[in-house]
Amino acid sequence: MFELKDDYTARVEKVGDTVRYLISFTDSEGKFHETEISYALFEYHIKYNRSNRKYKRRDERYMEYSKLSNEQLYERAANKPKKIEDLVLLNLDIDAVFEEIENLSALQRKRFELYIYDGLTLKEISVLENCTISSVHRSIERAKEKIIKKLKG
Repeated sequence: MFELKDDYTARVEKVGDTVRYLISFTDSEGKFHETEISYALFEYHIKYNRSNRKYKRRDERYMEYSKLSNEQLYERAANKPKKIEDLVLLNLDIDAVFEEIENLSALQRKRFELYIYDGLTLKEISVLENCTISSVHRSIERAKEKIIKKLKG
């Protein structure tokens, strides 16, 4: 697992009524630097660090630390993988799948890609698009149905 390391340290300095936002770092020669930054840059740095911590925790959450057999893992799986026979029967051409994704409406394609490729939740997508979770869910489900229908028939 990779380690996310932040070489920059942001801090707030308040003297009287004056608030300063500072960021410090050590350069490649080991020399310490500290400089004043804007509030917007300070806020971006904080958000960036939170995002990195979130992804690190997310990766750690999905790591399996016990010694389970393949059979035990299969039994625990919420979405059990399809049997190889089923996959062969589907005989899907990956280019055809991508082509059908491109044929979706712009809104369906955007929501589908955010959900499938970027791994966002329905709630996260609804917040991004300022709409309800149910409308995002319906859009993604219809996109899946369209893709499957085109590929089967």
